Amino acid sequence: MLGAVLVLFGFVAPFARSRGIEVSALEAAVDGAINLWLTPGAAILLLSVAWRRRTRSAMRAARAAVFGLAVSGVLPLAYTARRIQIMAEASGANVEWLWGPWLMMAGLVLCGTRSIGFGGRPDADGQAAPDTDGLKM
Repeated sequence: MLGAVLVLFGFVAPFARSRGIEVSALEAAVDGAINLWLTPGAAILLLSVAWRRRTRSAMRAARAAVFGLAVSGVLPLAYTARRIQIMAEASGANVEWLWGPWLMMAGLVLCGTRSIGFGGRPDADGQAAPDTDGLKM
């Protein structure tokens, strides 16, 4: 899942800059925005779901969970960004959003939109596609 990997890269990428100070989401989470830990946590769980679901039917059964994890990763990211913006405005500072939050948001949106097709679709005649991945063991 490319989206989950993008989220993890975005978490350590430059997040915001204000008054010459640049921080990553990791630094913000360590310094007090503890709810921001939920975003990479959701990405790790997304990778876990993709790793554990080996058959197409198991993947299709996990579609709602994948979508829910993507949404649950966006919410703390949006909340923390808004909270940082409010605190900066209260102190008269400007916040410049760097590429980290956008990378995380893009990864989570990608996971959420791709959850619709997670595991493929049943065949046209209404029968489910074979549960094997084509590899012989």
